[in-house]
Amino acid sequence: GKNITVIAEVIAMNYLLKHYGYDPAKAFQERIKSSIGEKTKGRDMSPKRAIEYFEGDIE
Repeated sequence: GKNITVIAEVIAMNYLLKHYGYDPAKAFQERIKSSIGEKTKGRDMSPKRAIEYFEGDIE
């Protein structure tokens, strides 16, 4: 039905965009990284912090 048509259209549009030099996946990834960076400014986001969080049981 319509879902297959929509998927085919998205694939075609993605191909055309890449063909003309625009990679939507890379652009999306950059926007996500930027957004996360803005929200975590000044916070300790080191892997050590995450490991310590998951190792502890505070219940």
